[in-house]
Amino acid sequence: MVSWLMVFRVWEKPEDVFGKFEGALAKGDNKTAFTYLSRTIKDDLSQEKLKSLDIFVHEMEKQGFSFKPTFPEFCRNFFYREFKRGVAQGDVVYTVEIGLVREWGGWKVVSVR
Repeated sequence: MVSWLMVFRVWEKPEDVFGKFEGALAKGDNKTAFTYLSRTIKDDLSQEKLKSLDIFVHEMEKQGFSFKPTFPEFCRNFFYREFKRGVAQGDVVYTVEIGLVREWGGWKVVSVR
């Protein structure tokens, strides 16, 4: 079992990030793989769009970030809470760390902070 700590600083499609990450690993290029573990989140949602989790998820999906059924609910709730907090405090960039474990069929999110 392989595990990694992935740091997301961007609302990117997880499958895009994982695809690049796995591609580099498959080539044995761990150095390049690590470059995909860090991204930048830009605050471009107004407080109006943070009134509820449903509105937030809809806005994120419009921007291409996909909350898949397999994406743990606690992760979705965490993103919403932290993004809303960051916007309220005027933060432009912040970090979300996602713990991943490689399992049969793909990566499994095991922790978020």
